[in-house]
Amino acid sequence: MKQADTYTPKPFDLHRLNGISDCTIDMPMKLYDGYVREMKHFTHLLRDVGWSSQKWDGRFVSND
Repeated sequence: MKQADTYTPKPFDLHRLNGISDCTIDMPMKLYDGYVREMKHFTHLLRDVGWSSQKWDGRFVSND
């Protein structure tokens, strides 16, 4: 599993696109930042319970 501390939002400068307002650009960028933040949090939770990608059998629910 990728280390949780390595998840960082990539910078995008899309505010100069013709025909799209800054507000329209800001909304999905805030969502993107939130997705990255939640992924970092989720991987911390998985690490705290001792989960590793080597244990994963391809299913989202384990029978252990």
